[in-house]
Amino acid sequence: MRGCISRRASGTYSIVVELARNAEGKRRQKSRGGFRTKKEAQEALNALLAEVQGGTYVKPREVRLAGYLREWLEAAAPNLSGKTTERYRIAIERHLIPALGHMLLPELRPVHIQRVYADWLTPGADGRPRWARATLRKHHFVLHRALRDAVRLQYIVANPADGVEVPRINGLKKPIQVLTEAQIAALLRRARGTRLHLPILVAVTSGLRRGELLALRWGDVDLEAGVLRVEQSIEETAQGLRFKPPKTAKGRRRVPLPGLTVEALRRHRVAQDKQRLLVGAAYQAEPDLVFAGPDGRPWFPSNFERTWRAFKAKLPVELAVRFHDLRHTHASQLLAQGVHAKIVSERLGHASIGITLDTYSHLLPGLQEEAIRQLEASLAVTLAGAC
Repeated sequence: MRGCISRRASGTYSIVVELARNAEGKRRQKSRGGFRTKKEAQEALNALLAEVQGGTYVKPREVRLAGYLREWLEAAAPNLSGKTTERYRIAIERHLIPALGHMLLPELRPVHIQRVYADWLTPGADGRPRWARATLRKHHFVLHRALRDAVRLQYIVANPADGVEVPRINGLKKPIQVLTEAQIAALLRRARGTRLHLPILVAVTSGLRRGELLALRWGDVDLEAGVLRVEQSIEETAQGLRFKPPKTAKGRRRVPLPGLTVEALRRHRVAQDKQRLLVGAAYQAEPDLVFAGPDGRPWFPSNFERTWRAFKAKLPVELAVRFHDLRHTHASQLLAQGVHAKIVSERLGHASIGITLDTYSHLLPGLQEEAIRQLEASLAVTLAGAC
């Protein structure tokens, strides 16, 4: 079996592999093109030769979407979080494959996808569509990403999902709710004596995400210096719990804490040590979590959410926010006090300052007016008589 590499006039490289002759003795070849460098072409040639010689080569026309989507997810999973992999698998197995999985990959066209989307949005007997538009858009994202890789792998020439009109989501995104200082105090008073009191206090004074809070270890907290380090987050999937790195590269960060939070953590450490002695050998000492259960085991995010929802149900409307809104509250409080957005971005672990500004600038409509007042005051003397 032979293969060769050739350079095209466009500057790209192509490969050709000689396949076994057919029953009539005619030559058969397999070719691929579009490689930017000779090295890429050589790697592709070696892989194709190995597939053909090993009997694993499959003509693109024989590949059905169902098989491709499953293989794609298996290959993509190592680069995805466990939760994302789980969401993708649900979208693929429960929705995309039942609707489109029977189709041959090269024969899939935008019209086939568009018809499925229209069917999903057709109102049923109860007058409601099978899927919300937001859910449909998430399924489309998975399908589009998988088919984009199919183009890269040269299963297909173009991505049929590019030609699909995805329905827009009606209405505005759910607004961020931010508590005032008085409301923060009221919320903490309501939570006093419950397991939620300290998580609320730490969240509203540090901006940590829920997963980062529940993964916080005592080894990450320096009570003497009044600083905690975000080193990991916790993730819950159908397979159970796992600890993983923070959401972004900048998510691994150092977060100074106010004195009242440090003192609350000191008291909590003392109470937790007493609980450890009561439980004895059954207490799970590792990973020595700050927000552990009575036996030292991790606090599952799903259980935390149920506890939060039950607590929130008893609150007045103005205090009944999402737990994640405590993170938003922390950021908005800092910005309102004139803390530079770069510092706020670092405390939150955002990938860039742009995310911080896009997320929170609209919460503080008076910032620009205040900036102009300060500019006018600073220039008043200098520009006197010059204007």
